[in-house]
Amino acid sequence: MKTGIKKFSVDEESMYDLNTYTGRLYHFSRMTDMRLISLKENKLNSYLNLLENYKSNPQNFNLENSEINNELWKARYGIRSAINSETGKILPIYARMCAFVPVNIPIAFGLMCLPVTKFNILAFNTLNQCYNAMMNYANGSGTADSLKYTILSFGLAVSSSVGVGLFLKNKFSRTQTQNISLFKEVLIRTFPSCVAGFLNIFFMRSDYFVKGIYVKDESGKNIGISKICGAKAVLEGGLSRFVLPMPLILNHFILKGINRYPFGKNIKIAIELSLLGVALGFGLPCSIAFFKQNSKVSSYLLEKELKEIADKQGIEYVFYNKGL
Repeated sequence: MKTGIKKFSVDEESMYDLNTYTGRLYHFSRMTDMRLISLKENKLNSYLNLLENYKSNPQNFNLENSEINNELWKARYGIRSAINSETGKILPIYARMCAFVPVNIPIAFGLMCLPVTKFNILAFNTLNQCYNAMMNYANGSGTADSLKYTILSFGLAVSSSVGVGLFLKNKFSRTQTQNISLFKEVLIRTFPSCVAGFLNIFFMRSDYFVKGIYVKDESGKNIGISKICGAKAVLEGGLSRFVLPMPLILNHFILKGINRYPFGKNIKIAIELSLLGVALGFGLPCSIAFFKQNSKVSSYLLEKELKEIADKQGIEYVFYNKGL
């Protein structure tokens, strides 16, 4: 069996070690694998049946056989990529994490490659946040609260990204220095998306601040609801979204260098699209792997009543799910 890959278990969250950044990077690379887009309903049903058979009769599966072990993990990742864990419904293709790169390539092309005009800032930042809102809602709980927070976060993310983009354009359009203008052009193109990505998560999960989230002991038993952990989860999720567009900055400088060469227009566009795909495919797993999805925090840092419960039960650390 490949080094670093665990034996399959219904209790294991991942085939990799999620306590390390490298393990989380491999994990989320599997989750965002574009090949998972091709999964149809009959294939997903076969994966569900395979996992149900393992759950009922684990003794029939020789996990020392790497092919069997990998097939079970393949089924687990396939299901996670295509089925909403809250509602059990199959996600539309556009809402799957594996669709993030192909869907975002034309959006990133508009943000990074087309001229920085007011129309392009308005159109592509709005389009970007429309996609984010649809993906957030499709992967949410499907409740009225989920729709309410999606609409709220969408409106705030659009207004913030467009507002920041137009503000930077108006402020920086006065300078004519070439070296500075290149930096400012990159800032105008990427910073609005960084801000909007942070605010989208911030407002989408603002109920974490108000209501808190469940915290659990090491065995997975709920011990209460913590607003402190809720705030920490929102900030971690927001920061991961803030850095998500960062690889596009390097990508922009590469594209500027390519434009010095006399390639034809179609060849340049093909190169630009290919580089954007690489940057997005690299940036997504790298950004969401910064923080553990299931994080732990010292019980000493919890609210007073939760700390007392943890102390009585001898719990030193509690765990919470920050979400993606």
